[in-house]
Amino acid sequence: MASALTFDALLAAVPFVLLLLIGLTHLAQALQGGVDLSSGSDPTSLFHRFLPAHTDTPGRDPFDLFEGLLTRITRNRGELSLVAAPAFVWFSTRLFAGLRTSLNWVYDVAARPQPRRNFVIAYLRGKLHDVAMVLATIVLFLLNTVMTAGLAYIQSRGATVAPEFRFFVSTLGRFLGELLAFSFLVSLFYLVYRYASDRR
Repeated sequence: MASALTFDALLAAVPFVLLLLIGLTHLAQALQGGVDLSSGSDPTSLFHRFLPAHTDTPGRDPFDLFEGLLTRITRNRGELSLVAAPAFVWFSTRLFAGLRTSLNWVYDVAARPQPRRNFVIAYLRGKLHDVAMVLATIVLFLLNTVMTAGLAYIQSRGATVAPEFRFFVSTLGRFLGELLAFSFLVSLFYLVYRYASDRR
């Protein structure tokens, strides 16, 4: 079961990373004032301010591959989204369906008498349940990521950039921030073990 769930997680991770990169290219373009890559401007200039300082010499730039990948994604993100979004929905709901089946076995849910339902209705109910679990998991994951990255940014230069966040640089502020970020992870595990199985 563990290897099957790992396989399903890896399948879901590929379109998720692709969607994440598409979102990052949208963000980079919005922060650059909506630069149009088809107007003849240097496409890699869109990402220079978001990467560490590096050389622009062709063939010697360590970020050449990454910038080229982001540029190709930016130019083709409409077509990529049409493939990546349905693929992510399918594989992520498949992951949660496998997780639900595994937890049902662990909690011995199959030993209880189940009400007889139409196959199509049962399938659709299961898929809707899995979609809800995927959305809740993504929200908690993104909140945890944003919270952790925001705290790291505030602690590194927040006191100089925004003095109103000076509290988060203090010892108590750091502790409360880390506690809040950790609570999102606990909530994620609680969500999976509490609601993924058919048994409460």
